[in-house]
Amino acid sequence: MKILGIHIGHDSSAALVVDGRIVADVAEERFTRTKHYCGLPIGSIDYCLKSQGLSMGDIDAVAVPEASSVPQLNFLLDLKGTRRERPRKPSQALEFAREFFKRPGSKPPLYVKNFPIKASTEIVHVNHHLAHAASAYYTNNVPGKQLIVTIDGQGDNISAALWRGERGKIDLLESFPISASLGWFYSNVTEALGW
Repeated sequence: MKILGIHIGHDSSAALVVDGRIVADVAEERFTRTKHYCGLPIGSIDYCLKSQGLSMGDIDAVAVPEASSVPQLNFLLDLKGTRRERPRKPSQALEFAREFFKRPGSKPPLYVKNFPIKASTEIVHVNHHLAHAASAYYTNNVPGKQLIVTIDGQGDNISAALWRGERGKIDLLESFPISASLGWFYSNVTEALGW
């Protein structure tokens, strides 16, 4: 099983998991030389595939850390017809389009590479905070029950969550709305201080 993980947003990146083992991962900022790059992770995907001598035809699933649709995948994976990622709401679609096209360099030029997937490649949407929790839980060797805390600016309409990890399973205990975001508070304070 070959799974390509793609994150589009702050710190855009890609990772490749082959038969349950992480074999490649890289942040797009390593290629663009732009700290916290938030565009399409084209160089990251290319690197992950080439590092293992694979093509998109070898990929069984693409995972994204967002429970809802990710419209940028339409270009990146050349999705057509019923496979296309749909905007969440018309107002969000309009907001996305405005943001996407007003940023310099956001609209890919015609020569920009994309990665068409085969019809059998599954696209898996994972809750954003569950993805964070899983990266902490499944990469450690601590036995028994574990409390997992995820704190972010926002992701899938929550800002923080408490999870229990036990016997290979992660269960949500509590989540907190975006209005309680410590991540956004921290960002605003550090920006005000000029950091």
